[in-house]
Amino acid sequence: MVQISISSDRLKAFLEVEGPAELADVAGALKSLSIVFGIDPAAIQEAIAGLNPNQPICVAAGTDPVPSTASRVELAMEQDLASGALDEDSGVMDFRERGGVHSVKTKELIGVWYPGTDGTPGTGVDGLPVDPPAPATKDQSRGSHVRSKAGTEGSLLLYAEIDGVVRTGPAGDVYVTDIFEVDGDVDLSCGNIEVNGSVHIHGTIRSGFRVHAGQDIDVDKTIENADVKAGQSLCVGAGILAGDDGIVQAEDLIQAKFSQNANLRSGGDVILEVDTNSTIEAAGNIFAKDGAGHLRGGNYLAGQSLVAKELGSTQGVETRVQVGMDPKLARELARIGKDLMQAQARAKKLQRESGVQNAKRMGSNLTRDQASGVRRTMKAKRELQKSIAILNARREEIEASRTQGGYPLVRIEKKVHAGVRIQIGNAHLTIDHTRPGGTFRLDPETGKITTS
Repeated sequence: MVQISISSDRLKAFLEVEGPAELADVAGALKSLSIVFGIDPAAIQEAIAGLNPNQPICVAAGTDPVPSTASRVELAMEQDLASGALDEDSGVMDFRERGGVHSVKTKELIGVWYPGTDGTPGTGVDGLPVDPPAPATKDQSRGSHVRSKAGTEGSLLLYAEIDGVVRTGPAGDVYVTDIFEVDGDVDLSCGNIEVNGSVHIHGTIRSGFRVHAGQDIDVDKTIENADVKAGQSLCVGAGILAGDDGIVQAEDLIQAKFSQNANLRSGGDVILEVDTNSTIEAAGNIFAKDGAGHLRGGNYLAGQSLVAKELGSTQGVETRVQVGMDPKLARELARIGKDLMQAQARAKKLQRESGVQNAKRMGSNLTRDQASGVRRTMKAKRELQKSIAILNARREEIEASRTQGGYPLVRIEKKVHAGVRIQIGNAHLTIDHTRPGGTFRLDPETGKITTS
């Protein structure tokens, strides 16, 4: 008995012989099934001879089709998440450095697109064509904010049209977006984030992580003790709970419902409802006008004004307010003061040394080494005097800028508690008992802080 079966892809035919069989029987069976291509006479003879009884033997084989390939993009950067980054100094793996987020600048090369290839049909054992299979992967194409330039052999060089992040869409398109979306928290699942565009975090920025963006950062929930820096605005749906290691910065605006034990620095305004024990610096204004509008126990420095409903606490915890000077300049002024003290101490020491050397020079002839020492001391004195002059000039420049840029004020709508210290320009006012709110201004004639 002769049995012949054909594989589902029509590329193989199998013969199984039970009992005696003739070559003519096999030939008839092959013809009845239209098997005309790739017939193997030696395999047929093996089956008829019964060398492998009751075992199917391949007696005809077609040619395999060559599959087509999808177009593809080879990115100029690796997109897979790494397990972490090894600190070369300590040898410890930092699992927060995951990679996988790739920022690009406008006109930067992001990758090369290569065209797909057409497949070649095969031939079945029936002599008919066998279509090539579809590509295993999707075609990749140029997406939004990407421009192309002709490369070699049909390829395209892909360049970013905007500052942003390179992404691959579900349809296989490679594109650049200026908003990088994080579905959950910034934690070990995604690692630290540094992008040129904006970031939208749908969860929380966890302690110890870093998020830097060239544009806006939106956080739906909370910022913990993290390093956060926005090139434009930072908006937080809940609050900012930073600590000693965390610092939150934005060039234009910081807005959140509350902050606690935080370090905030804004090149524009800071808008909150409540703050406790934070250091808040704003080149513009500090506003706590909505909700409780209560600022207590912190250091609040505004280049322009501070407006809140309530200032200080019932326990008399010290609360410091300084308005009318850019906090960056205030920090610079403090640094200049420190540098001046060190420079002046060094100048006094050099003055004493030069006095001793002058006395030696007047009393006797100096050796070559002594003369060289005198010259070095005198040169150091001259250089130090130049440095002191430069520091004093910069200090005077900063002091003069205190009164520039309007009329700074502190306006409290409801209540100011004991323990509040207010500084406007060079004038200071300490509140020693709880009192109703009011508007605190600097009187240019008396140089004192007045209340209305």
